[in-house]
Amino acid sequence: MKSAIAHSQRLLKIAAAEVRDRPQFHLLGNQQLAVDLVFHEVEQSRAADYKYVIIVTGGPGSGKSVVAKRQERRCAVAAR
Repeated sequence: MKSAIAHSQRLLKIAAAEVRDRPQFHLLGNQQLAVDLVFHEVEQSRAADYKYVIIVTGGPGSGKSVVAKRQERRCAVAAR
């Protein structure tokens, strides 16, 4: 997937440290399942060299941002 738009490596490192080091960002219940499912779709997208839009839904405080940050970190590690 060749895209001109990419996250800055510094931003990824800072965000990863926040998620990893703060206890309030531990995944609960189905949040880990959501991360795993999204990561699977990302890997499928990379294998097919095609971009997808993945939407994570949930009410306020359900952990959507935590899932997104964890996913961002996991994708950054996988891309190395």
